Amino acid sequence: MNNKVFLRRMLALALPIALQNLLSSCGYLIDTAMVTSLGNVATSAIGVASRWSFLMNVTTFGVCSGCATLIAQSWGAGDHRTIRRTTGLGLTAAAGVALVYVLMAQFFPAQMMALFTGEQAVIEAGVGYIRIASFSLLFTSISLVVSTAVRSTEDVTTPFIASTFGVVSNCILNYGLIYGHFGLPAMGLEGAALATVLAMALQLTIILGVAWARKSVFLQDRRQLFGWDGPFIRKYVDVSAPILLNEFMWALGTTIYSMILARQGSENYAAYTVFNSIHEVFFVFFVGLCNACAIMVGKAIGERKPDMAYTIAGKHLIAIPILSVVLGGLQIVLRNPILNVIGLETVGAHQTAAGLLVLHGLFMPLINIPYVAVVGIFRAGGDTKYGFLIDTLSVYLMGIPVLWFMAYMTNASFLSMVAGMYLAEYILKAILCLQRYKSRKWIRDLV
Repeated sequence: MNNKVFLRRMLALALPIALQNLLSSCGYLIDTAMVTSLGNVATSAIGVASRWSFLMNVTTFGVCSGCATLIAQSWGAGDHRTIRRTTGLGLTAAAGVALVYVLMAQFFPAQMMALFTGEQAVIEAGVGYIRIASFSLLFTSISLVVSTAVRSTEDVTTPFIASTFGVVSNCILNYGLIYGHFGLPAMGLEGAALATVLAMALQLTIILGVAWARKSVFLQDRRQLFGWDGPFIRKYVDVSAPILLNEFMWALGTTIYSMILARQGSENYAAYTVFNSIHEVFFVFFVGLCNACAIMVGKAIGERKPDMAYTIAGKHLIAIPILSVVLGGLQIVLRNPILNVIGLETVGAHQTAAGLLVLHGLFMPLINIPYVAVVGIFRAGGDTKYGFLIDTLSVYLMGIPVLWFMAYMTNASFLSMVAGMYLAEYILKAILCLQRYKSRKWIRDLV
């Protein structure tokens, strides 16, 4: 595959996915900006509450990644029955995860908040939010599986259309329900939660409607969605279980990061919350690149073209550091204008958020090479266990011990803690990922 053909195919897949995630990240950034006007306590509360939804979303993402691996290879092999059965099994698993989260949020909201912060004001502010917002995960989880199914069959515009409506409606409803505009009640944080629930319900309705109108493969024979048998379930579990465990353990590890960082004061964690919402805007381009890589690599393996799969993966690994330098520099240059628009409550929070954006911009190549390698290359190739191994080792044996030591055994600054955490986790992971890619052991035909 020459570079011109590669770039054309990659951009055709990556740009709509990147734009979809850009819309979502911008929507989250706008939501965060609206909440910051309620003060550091409210901002910290929504940041703490969102750690739980993040944990559940990452678990759902693990389910979706298992689906994507089988669907992309099945698409290349022309096996539409497996595409439908995989989608149905993914929908069932994702809905189960979401239901567990909803029940936890209804009966134990204060305990869930207390795991991340000891500040009573933050806990009290977050209880009402997490109870309402938990219902949005039911709609989000189903939407993610449907998006995975259509995207893995090279339809990247349907999820983009649905996401556009979801993000726009979320911003409008947030403005109305947080502050009491458009004749709606002023509900503060609880209004932000309700807006998310309503917007995600609309997004799910639209994506199913568009997929039906376009006669998506997974909807052409709906009886096959739940036509599983023992061998198929075992194959799905063999592929998906390491991914699900990988995502859960990685999310749990990053949640432990947040538990440590949230105990460094509401001002620091408010800055960290805003920093996360900003750098996610830049990260969306890597999400697009990663998804394009997974679709192209998986399809090539399904077509029995392992050499092409290896070449495609290598070209993506070359593109990552180039894109990282460009976007990392842009993030550093634009940090203060963006933060000025958001308007953090205190000067200290503004300065900390600005420092975090510089730090992350410098480390961007180091962070994104393992991300695309594990999620975009190894999983598409069916090598799901190796990704689980290196993610778990780098977080639990390196990142968490280093952050804990710096937070509780030294007088390190908040920025130094985050820098130590990044370096400890990602240096080892990047080296191991590049070695695995060169070995070709990740190329496995599952269909």
